[in-house]
Formats: sequence, structure tokens, C-alpha cells
Amino acid sequence: MIRKSPPGAGKLRAADSVGYQAHVLARLFRNHMNEHLRQLGMSVGQFAILRALWEENGLSLKGIAGRCPIDLTTVTRTLSRMERDGLVKRRRNKHDKRIVNFFLTARAKANRDAAIAGTIEVNEHAFRGFDDVEREVAMTLMERLEANLRRKSSVRAKPNLRPHP
Repeated sequence: MIRKSPPGAGKLRAADSVGYQAHVLARLFRNHMNEHLRQLGMSVGQFAILRALWEENGLSLKGIAGRCPIDLTTVTRTLSRMERDGLVKRRRNKHDKRIVNFFLTARAKANRDAAIAGTIEVNEHAFRGFDDVEREVAMTLMERLEANLRRKSSVRAKPNLRPHP
């Protein structure tokens, strides 16, 4: 079914807005992920940073920010909380003392598989009732929406935005 906005300038029902639908989906994903991650002493706000460090432990602040869909200021604050909570440790770079590298603690390493399993579970739940073709079409359409919005605005493209399954 193709949805069209009702006639009339400036009228758009929330249900017809891709932005509204994306917001609702993001909020639902966040809530489901937080529910799972809280049991591990983590939050969804920390997950992108943890994922980056699980892929390459010892990244610098800029290295982490470049791999996460989060601005540098938020990454800095989140890393401070993660250090306080015993998920990361910071160390000065051996070759350049101006750079600080972040390393996962044993606790963060130990919870990797459970955190990723939770992500997979939430994604599988969201795609319940979809066949493989519908799932691929949905992902492709979302990627196209993202690409369109990135071309329209000055939002900086960041690598590796697509989360692990």
C-alpha cells in the first residue's frame, strides 16, 4: 500500500512521515537494547563505543569517534562514565604522549558475546514475520533513505554505522 499525505499544503499525519516512523523504531530499539544491556552493566549509549573497541582495542578518542554515530563531545563524556564504571581504561600513547588510547577492561571483554547476542535477539525480534527477501529490501530501503539525507545535508558520513547483527 502506498501512503500519500492528505491533500493540502503543510498537512502531514505522523503515520505518513518516514521521520516519525524512524524515530519510533529507534526509540523501540533503544528501549529493547537497554533492557538487555542493563543486565550486563552497560547501556545502549555505550554500545557503539564498546563495539568499536571490541573490533580494535586501544583506539584513540578520534579513532572511536570516527567509528561511531556519536559526536566527539558525547564520546568523550561517555568514555569518562565507562572508565568510572570499569568498562575501559585510558593510557597515554607510547609514541605520542598527546594521544590517549582506550582499552577494554576484562569485564567489558567478558560481556562482549552476551551484548552482541542481545543485539541479534532484538534485530531478530524486529524482523519476525519477514522472509529473507523482505528483510533485505527493508535494509536496502533504509540505506537509501540514509544516503538521500546525507546528500541533502551537511551531516558528516561516518564509517561502520551499520551495527553488528
